[in-house]
Amino acid sequence: MSDPRAEDTAGESPEQQLRLWSTLDLARHWQLDTLLRYVSDLPYQDNPAYLVADLHLGWTARPGVELELVGRNLLDRRHREFRAFFVDTLPTQTQSEVYLGVRWRAGR
Repeated sequence: MSDPRAEDTAGESPEQQLRLWSTLDLARHWQLDTLLRYVSDLPYQDNPAYLVADLHLGWTARPGVELELVGRNLLDRRHREFRAFFVDTLPTQTQSEVYLGVRWRAGR
């Protein structure tokens, strides 16, 4: 038996999604994290497919203190993220961003 709601939701969620994630310890106190994410198009929402890459380079200066360089959504200056079909919201527009950060964890 088929679900009568299936036709209503066709094209509301991507047919293909791919996520590749890697975490590497480059050298003493250095880490590199990469994320590559692909989402296929959503014809019903008029949302084209997109591919994004995120990078995180971290250096542990001493226990509990980390300096980091982070880049998000690096392959595209901006794109729309898909929205869930069961919640009536507008698609989110994301943009590329790069920032420096310091993490401090007390008690280490």
